[in-house]
Amino acid sequence: MPGSVQAALTEVSARLRAAGIVDPGRDARLLVAAALGVAPDRVTLSLQDALTGPVRERLDRYLLAAGSFRQPWGATLTLPTMR
Repeated sequence: MPGSVQAALTEVSARLRAAGIVDPGRDARLLVAAALGVAPDRVTLSLQDALTGPVRERLDRYLLAAGSFRQPWGATLTLPTMR
């Protein structure tokens, strides 16, 4: 997983697009926000921040779960409680 939130957002969006997700940008934002523990509209405030190990691990788990369903994140999973 890339080092910054921006890079992660770009990579996650590309992976979701390749998996055939219709709105990969939206779902990437939801996944990254959940991994960061922030509301989706707050992700842009963190774009230059580095991803910490725990955030990377959560994001990897969320991607794995979303891929298992092969459906858009918002349609299949409930976002974790925000901190």
